[in-house]
Amino acid sequence: MRKLLWWVLAAVLVLPAVLAFLLVLMPFTLLKWPAAAAIGAALDRKVTIGGPIDVDLFNPTRLVAEGVRVANADWAGDRPFLALGKVALELDTAKLGDGVLVVRRLSLDAPELNLARNAAGAWNWPSVGGAEPTPTGDHPPPASPSKWRFLVERLDIAGGALTYDEPGRAQPRRFAPIDLDVRRVPDGEALDVKGRIVGATGPATIEGRVEDMAALEAGKGSPLRLRLEAPGGRLGVEGRIGGETPLDLRLAAHVDRPGTLARWAGDGVAMPREMPDAIDLKAGLIGDFGAVALRGLDLETGGLAVKGDLALDLDPAERPRVTGALDLGRIEALSDGAFATPGATPRGERPDAKEGWPTDPVDWPVPLPLDLDLNLVYARLGLGGIGIENGTGHLYADSLITRLEIAGADALGGGLDAEASLRREGAGPPKLGFVLDGKGLSLGPLLAALGARGLEGKVDLALDLAASGASIDEAVRGLNGTGRLRLEEGRIADAAAFDTALSLLAGETTRGDAPIQAATGLGVENGVAHTDGLAGTFAGLDVAGEGTVDLPERRLALRLDPTTSKGQSPPSVAGDGSPLGRLFGGGGILGLGLFKDVRLVVEGPWRDLACRVAVDGETSGDLRDPKAAAAFAAGLVARDPVRRRLGGTDRVGGALAKTLGEAAAKRLGEDLGKALGAGAAPLVDRLLGSGRP
Repeated sequence: MRKLLWWVLAAVLVLPAVLAFLLVLMPFTLLKWPAAAAIGAALDRKVTIGGPIDVDLFNPTRLVAEGVRVANADWAGDRPFLALGKVALELDTAKLGDGVLVVRRLSLDAPELNLARNAAGAWNWPSVGGAEPTPTGDHPPPASPSKWRFLVERLDIAGGALTYDEPGRAQPRRFAPIDLDVRRVPDGEALDVKGRIVGATGPATIEGRVEDMAALEAGKGSPLRLRLEAPGGRLGVEGRIGGETPLDLRLAAHVDRPGTLARWAGDGVAMPREMPDAIDLKAGLIGDFGAVALRGLDLETGGLAVKGDLALDLDPAERPRVTGALDLGRIEALSDGAFATPGATPRGERPDAKEGWPTDPVDWPVPLPLDLDLNLVYARLGLGGIGIENGTGHLYADSLITRLEIAGADALGGGLDAEASLRREGAGPPKLGFVLDGKGLSLGPLLAALGARGLEGKVDLALDLAASGASIDEAVRGLNGTGRLRLEEGRIADAAAFDTALSLLAGETTRGDAPIQAATGLGVENGVAHTDGLAGTFAGLDVAGEGTVDLPERRLALRLDPTTSKGQSPPSVAGDGSPLGRLFGGGGILGLGLFKDVRLVVEGPWRDLACRVAVDGETSGDLRDPKAAAAFAAGLVARDPVRRRLGGTDRVGGALAKTLGEAAAKRLGEDLGKALGAGAAPLVDRLLGSGRP
């Protein structure tokens, strides 16, 4: 028995000594490999410890390790997800029985965190606990909330760095150095916070205080205040943390130099040319570190005021998700070319600017870095002078799609429903979709907002379009879809040029303001839109024809076949009819009944459209040219059937041709040329942006 007691006593005395000896030796031999393996298994990533590791398991427990690296995702490149030059951790385990783990000190020397997002919207952070999605895309059920409380008495970071990379960026955004000092006030209950983060344009500073660490240790709440000052703006946070509601804070942000703040976030950040003068944000933040709510959100910038409530789900096993409702109030959208890379010369101002659609790759906003499910209401959405009012909207985004819907809106005196979407499909560029259904839209204000004029009326317009491309040029060339258009009560605002055309075709001189009715289907294939069953009536004429708009080549071709309406006589010349009307008689060219095929042709580059008339296969020159107009009129009069019908001789016909050709040149060349040249070009300019042909 005595021998047994000696062995027990020896074990009690010797085993701790042996364990202590092993713990001293193992950091340099064996301990770091099982430690790295255990951490790697928890993070589902390879973890290496390149330097020495030292552990003291007595209270306070201490751990020191050097050269710690956590591997990145396979697609994220060679940089580690996390690298630590040196980490020192000191824990107070005396209150573990009460569920409290006190971090006396955590020191990080030269830590580097590399965040990245790939084209599919996936982030590179590890899945804690190895919780990977199942084949159906669902994640395992969330674990029960932890009853442990972690309290930090001292945290210091020296020489840290944070990088963020995303698709389309030549270089990742980088913030370095980052220094942070969080420490408990000696002989007090407060915890002070001080630090700085250096961005692209200089340092930002952070200061704050947690007032009552003892209350946090007891499971109660403590007052908190923080202040962040960055180049161009500041953020203030006040409220309480801990207790039954881990976060109960009030946020107040003021940005007095938005451009400076945007540049601080990283060189090359795309931002509006028309930056607001200031931005103010106020909101309450309530919840915990996994899910928070922004209540009473109030955002003001320029003429924009946004109010609402949002919920943010920050589950690390899922994509961040924002849900809620926003009242957008009245928004006037930014003008053409609003967004650009800082320092870039606007398109059209570059001396080497070429005609055509932009060929630069576009970083399409899909997938967004977070999921969205937002219900929207608004009093007005102003788009270049076009008001979309009193409607509702829905903004949705996930890892595959970004979609904006507008429903039940009042627009241009009519109603409007629309949907625009971007869908990611594989590794290629996303699929773009656009669906529009407008009824009773006022055409005059629409054209006026786009810088054009000349036609008024009510339009029903429906479009269902899809495209795909890495650039605007590729998307235009890949545009396909269908549509329909119907014009009611159409009127030509400046009818002088069309009076001349009518006097030539039908002898009419006073009906240029007659209502126009027209309808057509639309088909779009590889960027070329074509009419399907174009038909209408105008000034006693039935008009049928066909047209194409070649978007990639920026060309228009419109061919109209006018005939007299069924059951009606050709329009008669009233009063002092035009010279052309008197020349060809009351029914004009159509009234002569001598030609089988009379056609009006408008074609060419859409900034320089030419107008021609084709009679029985013979096409005039551009009627904007006085010589072409005179030659065409002379050619018609010189034809034997026309000369006999008019009862004139060759000499009289030639004289009439000269005189009336000059009249035609004036009316067609000047007025119609002005209507086409000055009317279409501004419309195209506004649609395509400044500097585009």
